[in-house]
Amino acid sequence: MAETPRMWAQRDYSYEGEHFGLPPNHDILPEPLYGTHPPSWVACGSPATFTTAGSMGIGAIAFNFEPAPALEGRIDSCKEAIAECSEPHGSYMNDNVMMTNAVICLDGRDRAREIALTPVRGYLYSMVCLYHDAIAEPEGAPTGPEPPTGLPEEATLDFAIDAGYMLCGTPEEVCGSWRSRMWPWAPTGWCSACPTRASPTRRSSR
Repeated sequence: MAETPRMWAQRDYSYEGEHFGLPPNHDILPEPLYGTHPPSWVACGSPATFTTAGSMGIGAIAFNFEPAPALEGRIDSCKEAIAECSEPHGSYMNDNVMMTNAVICLDGRDRAREIALTPVRGYLYSMVCLYHDAIAEPEGAPTGPEPPTGLPEEATLDFAIDAGYMLCGTPEEVCGSWRSRMWPWAPTGWCSACPTRASPTRRSSR
């Protein structure tokens, strides 16, 4: 990992280590246009990785399967660790946290809520429970290849929106939910996506 920034920054790269080696005078392509490396990120599957990211001076990126306020401690731990980082991975700090949260935003409120209640929306979470052993699996959670479960009723959907699990509705509703429920805990970047084929259009916001 420590060699990746050097590969991007040096035209004549060489290295000899325990796991790999490269003789002198290799130009690794493609490489950044401006002579430095792009920001480094790590995918955080457990709370401890947020602290690790900060201690290395790299960005933290993760999915959110919890209410937005539950992320506050993880974001704080990343920011506190990066403030104390004296030897960052690479030539500069990437002091950013990005979380990906579910959103269904359509002109028609009824259609947005209909999509939110389709069982297929649970497929992503069932795959996470199957493959991502760093994330604690709640009791009774579906694990692939079990059929995914969705939100059972309108009241559960309203709870999920109010608690900050997701955004759903018209653009006005989604913006209102974002400002009131997620913005106070929002990290540097917040990517919202609808990972389902139930909707003919997919929109993301930053």
